[in-house]
Amino acid sequence: WQPQPGNPEMIDDWPLHPAADLKTTFTVGGCWHGSDMKMRHMMQGYLAGLAILPGKKEHAEVLKCLVQCSESLQLPATNLLDPGMEMITNSHGSQVTIDGKDPKNMEELVRQVAYLNTREFPAPGRRRLELSTTITCRDGTKRDVPVSVSRILVLPVPQPTISISASKNISKNYLEFKKGVRVFADLKISVSH
Repeated sequence: WQPQPGNPEMIDDWPLHPAADLKTTFTVGGCWHGSDMKMRHMMQGYLAGLAILPGKKEHAEVLKCLVQCSESLQLPATNLLDPGMEMITNSHGSQVTIDGKDPKNMEELVRQVAYLNTREFPAPGRRRLELSTTITCRDGTKRDVPVSVSRILVLPVPQPTISISASKNISKNYLEFKKGVRVFADLKISVSH
């Protein structure tokens, strides 16, 4: 890290703690500046699915799902691994490491890695994908192959169009209205994607 004029401000994070004669404030996306005696760096935008559970803890499975379930790289089937090979992923599922000696098997495993997005309405945009390769020669020296960069374009989910159609005017005589007339007799609701 090199100090430059455009670097972001580094702030010590000192969590809220009990203090006499002070009111505490709960905030998301901001920080307290004691010198100014006010909140600063407030978030501008939306937070979807934020849940606050005062005095309670969420189950570990739920927290794990919040981090891992939405977007990740899907590993190939382990039965494709040759003996002595290793395949691991980080806790977020955003990085896969495959270690082995057979180039053909490595090629097949890398081909099987898939991008998975289980969000109902995924955020559209580009996802950067890097393939870093290190080759260990027979003499033990290591060589880095130039990084291959690709992008995955996530398109917005098409919003459904809901159409409702029916007769706009109902003309009946008084006796029919007195008996009761179905006002939505020819109602049609259609959904197109």
